[in-house]
Amino acid sequence: MGRDHLRAEVVAVDRVGPRVVRVTFGGPELAGFGSVGTPDEWFRLVVPSTAAHGGDPEPAGGAPAYRAEEFGRWYTVRRWDAETALLTVDLVLHGRGVAAAWAGSAAVGDVAWVGQPRGSYVPPPPGVPVVLAGDLTSLPALTRIVSSLPEATPTRVVVEVGGAADEQPLDGPADLEVRWLRNPRFGRAGSLLPAALREHLPAGFDPRSCRYWMAGEATAARLVRHHLRHELRVPDGQHHAVGYWRLDGEEWNRRFAASGIDIGAIWDAGQRAGRTQEEIVDDIHARLVDAGL
Repeated sequence: MGRDHLRAEVVAVDRVGPRVVRVTFGGPELAGFGSVGTPDEWFRLVVPSTAAHGGDPEPAGGAPAYRAEEFGRWYTVRRWDAETALLTVDLVLHGRGVAAAWAGSAAVGDVAWVGQPRGSYVPPPPGVPVVLAGDLTSLPALTRIVSSLPEATPTRVVVEVGGAADEQPLDGPADLEVRWLRNPRFGRAGSLLPAALREHLPAGFDPRSCRYWMAGEATAARLVRHHLRHELRVPDGQHHAVGYWRLDGEEWNRRFAASGIDIGAIWDAGQRAGRTQEEIVDDIHARLVDAGL
């Protein structure tokens, strides 16, 4: 797998919409990028602490990991070319995060650090219907997942974007339907995905037989998971919802810190009690809801 963080140089910058910057990284160290091959693979991108072009984020006398928590953010691989060791990532210009601020002024020659990737997507059995949902931040993973599906897979996709200019082509199975949710308040108000997903299930199929994957704003992901697990009763292992970012993240983090909730303690207690992973997640979500989070 190579080093934990690899020095990467920006070799191309493209605007693919009003809210998305596509950055391609190269450099000799990226030959050590250990792609796991799953279409949802993600990695930590560590950017300079200042917007200075060409700045090197590695602290003097220290390892890149030293600053990963402060200046690193998780991103999904848009494309990895193993032959040329080029890594492409789409960065959404929303919020006030350090990575979004860096992306807004990124230029060829700038330097960042790339962590080793992880992935979790499990492909469906042949012929099983797939429902995918996400927002602008999940489009890299959605694009790769859709293109990886077998031709005979009935596929329904719901994507929330800020407007028509954010939409990107999705190529996949013959039975592919894509619904774009244009939300002019994307990134500033609650997600439209939880309500839309209820209305966009494959016709003619038992919802409990489908496979589901969703990624986007954290509260929206929690609502989608609750709908799938507790209302539709989709069996464990057939649904996956993950939060990529959080609306009003700074305020939420402040309130979470003040709540005294210890996620690690809840997890350990659940394991000691023999609860499943999904049951423990239920416990954590219940505590968050009780705290108004």
